[in-house]
Amino acid sequence: MVPNRSSKGCLTCKRRRKKCDEKKPECDRCLLGGFECLGYSHLFETYSGTSANNYRETSNEATQSNVTFPLLLQDRTSQSSTDVDQLSSPALDLMASQMSSNTLALLRFGKRSSSIPKSPQLDPFQRNDIIDLIVSQYLRVASRVSFKSIPGSFSEGLATRARSSVLTLKTMYLGARIVQALLDETNWYDYVGWIDNFHRQISGIPPVTVEAGVTHLADRLSAHQGLEYFTFMLLGSSAGYSLFRKSVPLFLQLAAKYPEVWAQDSAISISHALHTPRHEIIKFILVDTISAVAFGTAPLVNYNTTIREKGANRFLERGYFCPVVILILLASINSARIARLMDQSPPSFEAVRDFEAQLRDWNPVIDYANEPPELITRLAIWECWRQSTLIYLYMGMCGVDSADERIQPLVFQVAQLASTVDAGTPLEAHLFVPCLIAGVAAQKEKHRAILRRKMLASQKIEARLLRGADFVFVLDHLWYGAAAGGSAVTWEDYVGSRYVIMPIDT
Repeated sequence: MVPNRSSKGCLTCKRRRKKCDEKKPECDRCLLGGFECLGYSHLFETYSGTSANNYRETSNEATQSNVTFPLLLQDRTSQSSTDVDQLSSPALDLMASQMSSNTLALLRFGKRSSSIPKSPQLDPFQRNDIIDLIVSQYLRVASRVSFKSIPGSFSEGLATRARSSVLTLKTMYLGARIVQALLDETNWYDYVGWIDNFHRQISGIPPVTVEAGVTHLADRLSAHQGLEYFTFMLLGSSAGYSLFRKSVPLFLQLAAKYPEVWAQDSAISISHALHTPRHEIIKFILVDTISAVAFGTAPLVNYNTTIREKGANRFLERGYFCPVVILILLASINSARIARLMDQSPPSFEAVRDFEAQLRDWNPVIDYANEPPELITRLAIWECWRQSTLIYLYMGMCGVDSADERIQPLVFQVAQLASTVDAGTPLEAHLFVPCLIAGVAAQKEKHRAILRRKMLASQKIEARLLRGADFVFVLDHLWYGAAAGGSAVTWEDYVGSRYVIMPIDT
């Protein structure tokens, strides 16, 4: 039975006619439900008759429309549609600046769907229904990325994770609603405001103390990573990456809880990080490394790239098809490329030969329990990673152009292997990074066509890291510009095209 409402509750709970727990400065009920807590200042104010009338009108409107954003209540009393400019905040402004003009127009001038509330509504008394929705929608995603039938233990694991904390429940619920909107082809752009609202809640949590637990930090970083993923899906790679960069302080705070991940040069050891139980740390390193490749930017964190693969967490290979050795080598090439651009010493002949040997000697861990079609597809994708990493080694680290005699045979290998992965199969989107790297170097139109087609598979719900389809337009700019007619280009030519087509805030 729900207790009677408190006379000393926050203004939001009072308007919603809900029992407030009276936590200050913001009550837990508003935090759990995704509402903006208006606090308790109304308890100390003396309302005039006019103010009381205005309050009653606003309260009635909130009850009728189930509005959950008090700031929006004020807008709705004066106009029939909501202008995004009136809902500005740093995170939303940042994301909006990266959006296409068409999508932005939808958000600014389009009327919101009356069937979608303006922020997540997580009523504590409906928690089981919320978890059921989370499990059902995440299973829809899982069925699109796996050849196998989904075991019952997967559903149980999702439910357990959803119950682990308020932040996790909120993040997963937001993800479930976005997945539902994308797969059902409803108005997904209405959820941009949800992302911004929740990001402000995470950012508004007071700075952690030295005694802050690992679980608290991991939950915050995990929630932030969830918002990044949703932003990649909905608004594109530039907006997602801009939001990702804001998670660096959280990552460093969590990494500080694991002294073993720090190398003597105060860099994060990727090998040691891969031996930690925290997927949040591993995922940050993965996104940072791949983003540096795709955007041509410097990594956000300094990494130690000494390889120690034995006993490493296989989370990357299972979830993202990125082999451990490949990730570490890509991170090393990123650092070497930046050093080369800063006129530091170029890589030695021995260093290049060592990279080549490590790639040649690496063998994927094969799960023979997989069905033959899936096993063949996995092997093809992993080999694409190997061949494309060699391309990045030569062009990114050594600075050669695409006319180098070593490059085109590797492009041919990636294009040929990628073409063996059937269109529409669950694993096709994992080809994005290898096809992007090979696409930069591709000189023949037939290779470009294959690589372009495979990259287009990585979009919206099918995006695994960044939204690969965004980078197709960068390659188009390169192919019809500096690389027109199969002309030789450098990696920096690609970065120049990326600056033109997909600018990001620096």
